[in-house]
Amino acid sequence: MCERYGGIDAQSSYGANEGRMAMERERGLAIGMMSGTSGDGIDAALVQFSEEGEQFPVMKLVSSHYVPYTESQRKKLFRLFDPNVSARFVARMDIELGDWLGEAALQLMRQADVGPAEIAVIGSHGQTVYHAPNLGVSLQIGDGARIARATGCAVVTDFRRQDIALGGQGAPLIPYFDYAYLRDDAMCRVALNIGGIANVTILPAAGDFHRVAAFDTGPGNMLIDGLVRELTGGEQWFDEDGQLAKRGNPVRHLVEAWLRADPYVSMPPPKSTGRERYGRDYLARLMTDMRGLSVVDQVATVTQFVAESISVNIAKCVTEPFELIAGGGGRRNGTLMEWIRVSCQPVRLIDSTDLGIPSDMKEAMAFALFAWQFLHDRPTNVPSATGATQSTQLGKLTPPM
Repeated sequence: MCERYGGIDAQSSYGANEGRMAMERERGLAIGMMSGTSGDGIDAALVQFSEEGEQFPVMKLVSSHYVPYTESQRKKLFRLFDPNVSARFVARMDIELGDWLGEAALQLMRQADVGPAEIAVIGSHGQTVYHAPNLGVSLQIGDGARIARATGCAVVTDFRRQDIALGGQGAPLIPYFDYAYLRDDAMCRVALNIGGIANVTILPAAGDFHRVAAFDTGPGNMLIDGLVRELTGGEQWFDEDGQLAKRGNPVRHLVEAWLRADPYVSMPPPKSTGRERYGRDYLARLMTDMRGLSVVDQVATVTQFVAESISVNIAKCVTEPFELIAGGGGRRNGTLMEWIRVSCQPVRLIDSTDLGIPSDMKEAMAFALFAWQFLHDRPTNVPSATGATQSTQLGKLTPPM
């Protein structure tokens, strides 16, 4: 329940790798990478850490790089989301995606003019294929060994399994990062990330780590993007700046009916979700309900549903004035953000970029942090958010090659 409140030379032995990794930790450079549920591309961030902080390392973004997927790559990724996808295809894509991630990391390293000897670790979330924590399952692919081989760096992957093994959801993971760098002593803050799925982290004013609440609120860009693709025959992948929704009129009775009928929206946290719930079949049901509406009215209605599913969940857990910190690709949808602002009524709406954390790179930066903390044997889950029985170190290490 949520509490109500405001291509590189390899080392010759494992021992040599251990010594090298110890030296790299002193330099403080780490890379984080993320491929989200929207399936649009790879975010890669080069971050410098210093162990000056009392509880968390001081963080500085050095360089960032975005690699959009090609049309061919996106088609392959979206095959992964088919519930009947074969295990053999998933296995092949694990290797292929590992190569894509490795190349993205290399491009970032070249851009920043740093070599593998300067990188302490790479943290890669990979691509979620199946997330069903109620069954004890959450599968992310993107072979860490391929990334390590391509870059010559140590790689940490597979960040969710330990939390799930301890009874948690394995998600959301970002609350650890939010608490480290976004909390405020004087004001309650709600960190909202709108990717394919929307999630929030609630940071009480001057609250301690164990009072953090965080959960997926429900659909984010996924439903809006999917609807636009369907309505335009694939000519558009998303509603740029919310222009389609802005021209339309949401059908209020449909939005209210969808909110009432969706068991996930009313479910108390801890909770997490994904494409398994809000994928193609879910969208097909919404489109059936909207049959006869114009394109812009359909996009407006689904956009308002997403906005309301976010605001309803925040209202359940926050009763005091709060600042809303927006991040993720959805913040670029001006219509969606305006409807969230009107519904939530925050004291202030802040872009995380204004706090020194570029919104587009927040999750990539977070996985750099998780990998850095892994090297220092520090737990990085938030049991109050995931429902795990205890704190634990997250991830699995592939040594440099």
